[in-house]
Amino acid sequence: MNFLTVGKALKFYDVKPEQRVRLWFVLLVAIFAAGFLVPFADSDFSGLLQRLLQFAEGQGTLPQLESGHWNFIGMQVLARFIGMIAGIDYLRHFLTANASAGGRIPLQTWLRIIVFQVLAALVYLISSPFFLIPYLIFISAFFFVPPEMLKFGGSIGKSMQQSYLLGRGMRLQIASSVVMLTAAFMLLDMWFTPLANNSTYGVALIGGFLFAWEILSRAKLAGVWYELLVRKAQVEQPLKPK
Repeated sequence: MNFLTVGKALKFYDVKPEQRVRLWFVLLVAIFAAGFLVPFADSDFSGLLQRLLQFAEGQGTLPQLESGHWNFIGMQVLARFIGMIAGIDYLRHFLTANASAGGRIPLQTWLRIIVFQVLAALVYLISSPFFLIPYLIFISAFFFVPPEMLKFGGSIGKSMQQSYLLGRGMRLQIASSVVMLTAAFMLLDMWFTPLANNSTYGVALIGGFLFAWEILSRAKLAGVWYELLVRKAQVEQPLKPK
């Protein structure tokens, strides 16, 4: 089942409206690549790392980030914020199957989903020293919070409760599919990045391509699992009314 769900997620382009999906993909590639290509951002941290190593050996003072480095970090943060917006919009269209059925996402729902996504990002950062195990536990329980809020517009707490109930008995499969999708993009990065041949333009475009692909694939993975488990729950035992 995991291979099937991940395979479906990688085919992000088959969600209607196709033009909107293509626009999001191009925009994400452009925003990510811009961080490497704009003149006011510096993506080369090699000098900073060298000075850090020297400082660790007792030579020189603690190096500080230059303005170009800060600008690059800011561009990457912006790319991920836009990626979050794109993923939410993509998931909405996946769940409603067409643009007209979904309607607009209420501002309150947008804010709730963004708050939850920020919370998930904090869990991810905190989990980094622990091989992301706490994050995988968290995401396996609350993977369906965004689709729940998109479908029913409930509070974060109520959506977390529904997500927890919906994923019972499938948490290991959900977590493993997230790991598989992440591993797939790590392999793609290992295969494609050497093709850039240390070219800034090549790194920017390849990185942007993989970034956009991963953002939309992650959104579709959540949608595929959500629809699968909703159908399963309706067959076995109807979910309680929202």
